[in-house]
Amino acid sequence: MPSWVRAEGDSDNARYAVAVAFSAGGLLPLCGLVAEKARESAPLVVPLLLLWQALVWRSALSGVFVGPGGIKIRSLFRTRLVPWGRVDRVWAGLATDHDGWQIWVTTRDPQRDLPTSIRRLSPAIKRRGPRTPDMVVLPSDRFTAALATLQKGGVS
Repeated sequence: MPSWVRAEGDSDNARYAVAVAFSAGGLLPLCGLVAEKARESAPLVVPLLLLWQALVWRSALSGVFVGPGGIKIRSLFRTRLVPWGRVDRVWAGLATDHDGWQIWVTTRDPQRDLPTSIRRLSPAIKRRGPRTPDMVVLPSDRFTAALATLQKGGVS
Protein backbone atom coordinates (compact mmCIF):
# COMPACT_ATOMS: atom_id res chain seq x y z
CA MET A 1 0.00 0.00 0.00
CA PRO A 2 1.61 3.27 -1.06
CA SER A 3 2.11 5.94 1.54
CA TRP A 4 1.10 9.44 0.52
CA VAL A 5 2.70 12.55 2.01
CA ARG A 6 1.26 16.04 1.74
CA ALA A 7 3.41 18.12 -0.59
CA GLU A 8 2.73 21.21 1.51
CA GLY A 9 3.71 19.41 4.72
CA ASP A 10 1.37 18.15 7.42
CA SER A 11 2.22 20.69 10.08
CA ASP A 12 -1.24 22.24 9.75
CA ASN A 13 -3.25 19.74 11.78
CA ALA A 14 -5.85 22.39 12.51
CA ARG A 15 -7.79 21.16 9.46
CA TYR A 16 -8.38 17.83 11.20
CA ALA A 17 -9.45 19.46 14.45
CA VAL A 18 -11.96 21.61 12.55
CA ALA A 19 -13.23 18.53 10.68
CA VAL A 20 -13.76 16.67 13.95
CA ALA A 21 -15.65 19.65 15.38
CA PHE A 22 -17.83 19.98 12.27
CA SER A 23 -18.43 16.22 12.25
CA ALA A 24 -19.57 16.26 15.85
CA GLY A 25 -21.71 19.31 15.15
CA GLY A 26 -23.29 17.50 12.23
CA LEU A 27 -24.32 14.65 14.53
CA LEU A 28 -26.46 16.95 16.69
CA PRO A 29 -29.52 16.75 14.39
CA LEU A 30 -29.37 12.95 14.55
CA CYS A 31 -29.21 13.05 18.35
CA GLY A 32 -32.22 15.39 18.31
CA LEU A 33 -34.09 12.90 16.13
CA VAL A 34 -33.43 10.08 18.56
CA ALA A 35 -34.40 12.24 21.53
CA GLU A 36 -37.65 13.38 19.92
CA LYS A 37 -38.38 9.96 18.44
CA ALA A 38 -39.30 11.73 15.22
CA ARG A 39 -38.77 8.75 12.96
CA GLU A 40 -40.90 10.21 10.19
CA SER A 41 -38.22 12.84 9.43
CA ALA A 42 -35.34 10.34 9.54
CA PRO A 43 -35.48 9.55 5.77
CA LEU A 44 -34.73 13.21 5.09
CA VAL A 45 -32.22 13.92 7.86
CA VAL A 46 -30.03 10.81 7.57
CA PRO A 47 -29.03 11.33 3.88
CA LEU A 48 -28.33 15.02 4.55
CA LEU A 49 -26.23 14.06 7.55
CA LEU A 50 -24.24 11.54 5.49
CA LEU A 51 -23.68 14.16 2.77
CA TRP A 52 -22.53 16.65 5.40
CA GLN A 53 -20.05 14.14 6.86
CA ALA A 54 -18.70 13.25 3.41
CA LEU A 55 -18.16 16.91 2.47
CA VAL A 56 -16.52 17.77 5.80
CA TRP A 57 -14.01 14.93 5.58
CA ARG A 58 -13.43 15.30 1.86
CA SER A 59 -12.57 18.95 2.49
CA ALA A 60 -10.22 18.04 5.35
CA LEU A 61 -8.46 15.41 3.26
CA SER A 62 -8.10 17.51 0.12
CA GLY A 63 -4.67 18.65 -0.99
CA VAL A 64 -1.71 17.57 -3.09
CA PHE A 65 0.07 14.37 -2.13
CA VAL A 66 3.33 12.76 -3.24
CA GLY A 67 4.01 9.04 -3.14
CA PRO A 68 5.81 6.25 -4.93
CA GLY A 69 2.94 6.03 -7.40
CA GLY A 70 3.06 9.68 -8.47
CA ILE A 71 1.21 12.86 -7.58
CA LYS A 72 -2.32 12.76 -6.18
CA ILE A 73 -4.39 15.92 -6.57
CA ARG A 74 -7.43 15.64 -4.32
CA SER A 75 -10.11 18.32 -4.43
CA LEU A 76 -13.57 18.49 -2.90
CA PHE A 77 -15.24 16.53 -5.70
CA ARG A 78 -12.43 14.80 -7.60
CA THR A 79 -9.16 12.93 -7.14
CA ARG A 80 -6.58 12.76 -9.91
CA LEU A 81 -3.62 10.43 -9.74
CA VAL A 82 -0.77 11.28 -12.11
CA PRO A 83 1.82 8.48 -12.26
CA TRP A 84 5.45 9.63 -12.32
CA GLY A 85 5.80 8.35 -15.89
CA ARG A 86 3.13 10.82 -17.04
CA VAL A 87 4.44 13.86 -15.15
CA ASP A 88 6.04 16.20 -17.67
CA ARG A 89 6.79 19.03 -15.26
CA VAL A 90 5.66 20.71 -12.05
CA TRP A 91 5.71 24.49 -12.13
CA ALA A 92 4.40 27.67 -10.54
CA GLY A 93 2.21 29.89 -12.66
CA LEU A 94 -0.61 32.36 -12.45
CA ALA A 95 -3.62 31.12 -10.53
CA THR A 96 -6.92 30.63 -12.31
CA ASP A 97 -9.10 32.36 -9.73
CA HIS A 98 -7.07 35.29 -8.40
CA ASP A 99 -4.06 37.47 -9.07
CA GLY A 100 -1.38 35.27 -7.54
CA TRP A 101 0.66 32.09 -7.93
CA GLN A 102 -0.46 28.48 -7.97
CA ILE A 103 1.32 25.15 -8.46
CA TRP A 104 0.49 23.31 -11.70
CA VAL A 105 1.27 19.78 -12.90
CA THR A 106 1.71 19.23 -16.64
CA THR A 107 1.07 15.70 -17.86
CA ARG A 108 2.12 14.00 -21.07
CA ASP A 109 0.03 11.63 -23.18
CA PRO A 110 -2.19 13.64 -23.34
CA GLN A 111 -0.46 16.91 -22.55
CA ARG A 112 -2.59 18.75 -20.06
CA ASP A 113 -2.03 21.38 -17.37
CA LEU A 114 -3.67 20.37 -14.07
CA PRO A 115 -4.13 23.04 -11.41
CA THR A 116 -3.48 22.08 -7.83
CA SER A 117 -5.06 23.56 -4.73
CA ILE A 118 -1.76 25.06 -3.51
CA ARG A 119 -1.63 28.86 -3.75
CA ARG A 120 1.00 31.31 -2.56
CA LEU A 121 -0.22 33.84 -0.03
CA SER A 122 -0.67 37.17 -1.77
CA PRO A 123 -2.49 40.46 -1.20
CA ALA A 124 -5.09 39.33 -3.77
CA ILE A 125 -6.00 36.33 -1.58
CA LYS A 126 -6.24 38.54 1.51
CA ARG A 127 -8.61 40.96 -0.27
CA ARG A 128 -10.64 38.27 -1.98
CA GLY A 129 -12.41 37.10 1.14
CA PRO A 130 -13.54 33.53 1.70
CA ARG A 131 -11.53 30.76 0.09
CA THR A 132 -12.76 27.49 -1.33
CA PRO A 133 -12.66 24.64 1.22
CA ASP A 134 -9.94 22.76 -0.65
CA MET A 135 -7.63 25.75 -1.24
CA VAL A 136 -4.27 25.53 0.52
CA VAL A 137 -2.68 28.97 0.95
CA LEU A 138 0.98 28.98 1.94
CA PRO A 139 3.49 31.72 2.72
CA SER A 140 6.26 32.11 0.13
CA ASP A 141 8.83 29.89 1.87
CA ARG A 142 6.41 26.97 2.34
CA PHE A 143 5.07 27.46 -1.21
CA THR A 144 8.63 27.16 -2.56
CA ALA A 145 9.27 24.08 -0.42
CA ALA A 146 6.06 22.40 -1.65
CA LEU A 147 7.01 23.15 -5.25
CA ALA A 148 10.49 21.69 -4.70
CA THR A 149 8.98 18.57 -3.07
CA LEU A 150 6.75 18.00 -6.07
CA GLN A 151 9.51 18.70 -8.57
CA LYS A 152 11.91 16.19 -7.05
CA GLY A 153 9.25 13.54 -6.65
CA GLY A 154 8.82 13.70 -2.90
CA VAL A 155 12.33 12.36 -2.30
CA SER A 156 13.88 14.13 0.68
